[in-house]
Amino acid sequence: MLSRPPNTDKGEADNQNLMLLPEKMFAQLTMTPETKWRELQQRVAQIQRTFQPLIKKWKTKYFLTKKRNSNQTTWWSAQGRMVLPLHHQLRTDIAR
Repeated sequence: MLSRPPNTDKGEADNQNLMLLPEKMFAQLTMTPETKWRELQQRVAQIQRTFQPLIKKWKTKYFLTKKRNSNQTTWWSAQGRMVLPLHHQLRTDIAR
């Protein structure tokens, strides 16, 4: 245990309510990162196109910028991060 000042929380419950991610979430991506990443970029770009009215609103509100990879797939990002529209299946698949 790390040293702590006397009469403070000893950290015995620090690991309560934590969720560990299963190994399979990491193994898939580390085997073929470039392919998996490009597949994700393409899928997000396709879904972003179906949410054009929402993306248009977000564009100025969140300062979205367009990104493009070497396969000419374009997608919207904010602060260097891919923008995920409110698409339940996409979010579920990413969390797997």
